[in-house]
Amino acid sequence: MAATLIDPPQYLELPDMNKINEPDYTAKMLMYIKDCTSYVTRLHDYCKYNGSSKLAGKIVDFPVDDGYAYYMVFSTTPFTLIHIGISPGLQIKPITLNGLRVKHVKDLIKAREEKQKGVN
Repeated sequence: MAATLIDPPQYLELPDMNKINEPDYTAKMLMYIKDCTSYVTRLHDYCKYNGSSKLAGKIVDFPVDDGYAYYMVFSTTPFTLIHIGISPGLQIKPITLNGLRVKHVKDLIKAREEKQKGVN
């Protein structure tokens, strides 16, 4: 079954660097990164609590242009992802989403986790 894309819950407001009232750019960036980390953590908790899969809350990324599109698994039955949407908010093309299967996501998550183990 192809992936379905759902919106994050409305109470989880996407971080916006323009709303941070800090004149120093470095401090502003650090605050934005902290906000983004908090957002992803809360989205992860939402997916783990409300989703229905061992993969719920796992992040999967896809190369797009000169960056990545980030999604979080909500459920595998039905196969449902949430676009994380943090700046620059890149997204995969609908045709890619339509062809995406749970097995592909499992493989991508496994590769991402193995890569992270190598870095740590």
